[in-house]
Amino acid sequence: MILPTSFFGYSKVEVRAYIEKLNEDFKNQSYKLENQKELLIKENERLKKEIERLSLQLSSVHVKDISCYQRFVDEYFFNEWKEYYSKKASEVEAEYSKSLEELEKIKENTLNHILYIKKQKEKTIKKLKETVDDIESLLNNEEELSLRKLRRDFYVDGNLILPSGIIINHEVIENMKERGFLIEFLKHLAKEDEDI
Repeated sequence: MILPTSFFGYSKVEVRAYIEKLNEDFKNQSYKLENQKELLIKENERLKKEIERLSLQLSSVHVKDISCYQRFVDEYFFNEWKEYYSKKASEVEAEYSKSLEELEKIKENTLNHILYIKKQKEKTIKKLKETVDDIESLLNNEEELSLRKLRRDFYVDGNLILPSGIIINHEVIENMKERGFLIEFLKHLAKEDEDI
């Protein structure tokens, strides 16, 4: 049996290429998220080292009373630091959320296309089964075939194989089988029956 080489206008190659593209987009978004995560980790490490450095400096300063600097630290250094890193964290979070949304869309799109292809596959298999059943039915009723005339010309690839009006008998069927046209011929007969 020859399976179909396309799914309703889209070839297997086109369908496969489209799914591969969706998978590639998904990988790219995942890679982008990983890079953002690495950048955030590095930034946190840098901040940790900076805090350690400042702590070391403060511990080495011999001042009887450091409380006079507290107000300056609270009003300027701490607020500025908090604002800077809060803003940076918000930017990373927004980018992370956006990337997650894009990944979800790619995932949903991929699943929808897979479901569509599965449905088309089921329809195609059902149609093929019906065609096979029709052909088997015709093969099992050679006597009935022998009693009828061909109502329309039978063509293969634009070439006339059998003219209309010819009586279908065992020799005709054997001839079609030898020439490799039997399946096409039986489909032609089934189409004639549908058009009645």
